[in-house]
Amino acid sequence: MNSRHHSTMPWNLRTEEFISNIFNKSKEARVRLFMEKLKLGPNDSILDLGSEDGLGGYTIRKENEPRPFSDNQFSAVWCNSVIEHVTLNKDSLCDIKKMDFIVHSTKHQT
Repeated sequence: MNSRHHSTMPWNLRTEEFISNIFNKSKEARVRLFMEKLKLGPNDSILDLGSEDGLGGYTIRKENEPRPFSDNQFSAVWCNSVIEHVTLNKDSLCDIKKMDFIVHSTKHQT
């Protein structure tokens, strides 16, 4: 982005852009470290259990339900930024409302 355009942006958008750039660089560094430590390359398959958008678009499965993939299908599992998703009993997750989940999980993160 050119500096002239950047200087005319409202302060809140500049701040959001700045924080987003820091977050993205940090995430890239974590992914790079993960790939290096596990010696993963372009031919490896990784299951991403992380979530950028909370519970949106995800299906909660009971522990004994079959998974939609076979054993040993993935070379590694990436599980990043999901601490808020493991703060409730698994059976409770099927019935809890999103806002109640956010309130409950936030209490466990502090």
